Amino acid sequence: MDLFYLLLQTVLLLCGAEVVSSCLLCFTTSRERDDICRYAVSLEKIEAVDCLQRLQRGFDPLNNISIAFSQVQDIKKRLKTFGDEVKKIEKLFFPPAWVEQFEYKMADFVKGVKELVAGHPAAQCRPPCGRQKEAWTYSCSKCVVVDCQLPVSCPIQETQVNAYEKTMIPCGGTFVIPEHDKITWKFSKDRWTHDLSLFKEIEQESGQFLIFSPVQEKDKGTYVCEITDEDDVISVRAFHYLNVRRAKTDEGMRVQAIFNRVVIPATTPTETKKKVEENHLPSLTDAITAFLQSKIGYSICAGVVIMVCTILVGFLWRYANSVDW
Repeated sequence: MDLFYLLLQTVLLLCGAEVVSSCLLCFTTSRERDDICRYAVSLEKIEAVDCLQRLQRGFDPLNNISIAFSQVQDIKKRLKTFGDEVKKIEKLFFPPAWVEQFEYKMADFVKGVKELVAGHPAAQCRPPCGRQKEAWTYSCSKCVVVDCQLPVSCPIQETQVNAYEKTMIPCGGTFVIPEHDKITWKFSKDRWTHDLSLFKEIEQESGQFLIFSPVQEKDKGTYVCEITDEDDVISVRAFHYLNVRRAKTDEGMRVQAIFNRVVIPATTPTETKKKVEENHLPSLTDAITAFLQSKIGYSICAGVVIMVCTILVGFLWRYANSVDW
């Protein structure tokens, strides 16, 4: 048996050039392929060279499809079960019937892979930066991973803001950040730069957003967030330049900062309006005062005063005529 296995290995080596373009070579080891054909040959159902050629033709339909890199491991697991499925073919079949079942098993496997690929396509690469592993594909014809060919570092984006205002800087780009990825923020004061040697790590826990409440002139400079994937590989560096403009009046901007920090986060506009309505219902005195201060109130008051004066003058005139001087 050892001699037979050695001869089969020699045949596989000589015929290996015909299998190079097959998806079978990418997802299986030479030992796994050997075992499939060795089993078939041991049953005297098929010749070794014929087995290899049929394997190549059977898996050729997968050579030109785009497989999401995330699906590679699943396809490899499925291929490992293919050999077990071949061994389930009834041994009592005559060679033609056995070969027919052998090819049916391959066709069924290829169909399953195509359905898997169609149901879980790779995402689209989104420029201008980032590894974007979820968009990688696998080329079965070359047995290589095809990435997005984009730089890890993104162009600097500028954010302009007045001192003492509230603002925030987001981390990321045009793609979604996986939840398990780690985010690290760094800062280079007063510089517009990509030079990582000029940055210092920000120790506070920031998450996906760097929040300034309020922003101050000392915060001016370039910020970079580094996103590290589960393999501890940096997948993207997003640079942001925070341009802090000097406040027109320090006192006015400080009041605005206090308002942003205390009032705005505490309540929503709807809640604030509701609270004002509940806590400041007008009293009768307030209503009368407001009415008197309005234009209509002024007009009515003026009319009343004129009327009173007219009546008083008329009364005095009648009194003067009735008195015998």
